[in-house]
Amino acid sequence: MKQIYLIRHAKSSWEFPELNDLVRPLAQRGKTDVVRIGNYIAENNIKPDYIISSPATRALHTAIEIANIVTYDTNKIDIAKVIYFGDEREIIKYIQTIDDKFNTIFVFGHEPVLSLLIEQLSGVVVDKFPTCAIFGVEFKTNNWEKIKKGTQSIFIIPKMI
Repeated sequence: MKQIYLIRHAKSSWEFPELNDLVRPLAQRGKTDVVRIGNYIAENNIKPDYIISSPATRALHTAIEIANIVTYDTNKIDIAKVIYFGDEREIIKYIQTIDDKFNTIFVFGHEPVLSLLIEQLSGVVVDKFPTCAIFGVEFKTNNWEKIKKGTQSIFIIPKMI
């Protein structure tokens, strides 16, 4: 079985609106939500074998903080431009190239592409995918290349915790 956990970056800061979108940092609320979601993931024994992140600062910092909480080596985070610049089809193609030795992956990214990924991967339409939300999808296959429609395993937002 393969599992994907799609995680939207935590709330970003608009303190300096002139900053390029790629370098916008996390807001204080975002930092708090990262700890809340990270602790939820750890307490529910959700362990990533592989983490992929957008290169955007807010997504990468979300990934790093959660990786630290779940004791994943942050040096092994795959920073993939396709998560920021690609569409849902390109991201699925990227995921299908992951080594099959990995069973549980975390993908840290952005809206609206994460909602589109959720729909493509699970058939679930999410009206709103808030910052630092996590949506899990399980697939009845042992091969990333063969993932098609999976089933929803979780959908948690920070306010629920």
